[in-house]
Amino acid sequence: MLVLINLDVEAATPFQVGGPRSVVLEQRYATRPTQPASNNTYQWHQSRGVLTERAFDASPSPGDNSAWDQYMVNKFASSQNVIVNIPGKASPNNAWYRDLGTTQVNLALEGFSGCITLVVMSEQGVYMTHFWEDTSFPTQNAATPEPEEMVYGGFQGNVVDLMDQGRSDYPAGTNPQQIQESLRAHQASFMNQPGLTAYLFVGVIDDTTYWPNGGPQYPDSISQIQQQVTGYIGITPTIVEYNMPKDDTTFNDDNKATTALGKVVFQYDPSSGNSAGAQGYRLFIERTLQTEHYW
Repeated sequence: MLVLINLDVEAATPFQVGGPRSVVLEQRYATRPTQPASNNTYQWHQSRGVLTERAFDASPSPGDNSAWDQYMVNKFASSQNVIVNIPGKASPNNAWYRDLGTTQVNLALEGFSGCITLVVMSEQGVYMTHFWEDTSFPTQNAATPEPEEMVYGGFQGNVVDLMDQGRSDYPAGTNPQQIQESLRAHQASFMNQPGLTAYLFVGVIDDTTYWPNGGPQYPDSISQIQQQVTGYIGITPTIVEYNMPKDDTTFNDDNKATTALGKVVFQYDPSSGNSAGAQGYRLFIERTLQTEHYW
């Protein structure tokens, strides 16, 4: 508690509204800075010393699967889900772009069991996709594609054209411009930009009796995606493999919701609190902090 002792007898007269000291108070409050009429209230309060600097929380230690499961479940719950389904029918792929500016960006995916995602990041923006397995990639173990795979034009229409031109397959009210965006349209946010990196999250299965190809699935399609992305942003996406479930008993709705398996989470914070820089992004893939960058 701060105690002020006034030794000025003349100034020690009882306080009166409108008296000399009330004028000083009015002058102080008249010159008080005004909070800007913007959405960046956090940085304004921080500049006034009202808030301490926000920071990314610490991720679990490598190998602590239980802690990672809970961590990723929580991160997914507090993020925007990139996967948007159309009830009652096969859903087209999603591709989201977000600028990295004065507001937080949190994007996430879950439930991977053969699908592929592309994540491209720089100090300017993030581009994240979800490519459905059934509607995007030819069934390489079958003589002809399954009918569902051709609903949106197969690999050409649902992957190549989406990244090149964007699409608008969603019904009115879902704002397809926000969830089916072209990578080519945003290449200026990535080409030669600082902090640029890119990843392809692809499924691998080692049970050749269940899946004759074994290894990474859809290698031809993955190679084509890499070439296309390289043409747009100037670097080749790094492949990160995840273990595909062999059947619904090893990967079902219950353990999809309660584990880190099949989850991808992107975080950006303009006030990350890291000593390497105020702004920062992080990418988590299952039980791993895949990459982080600060500036």
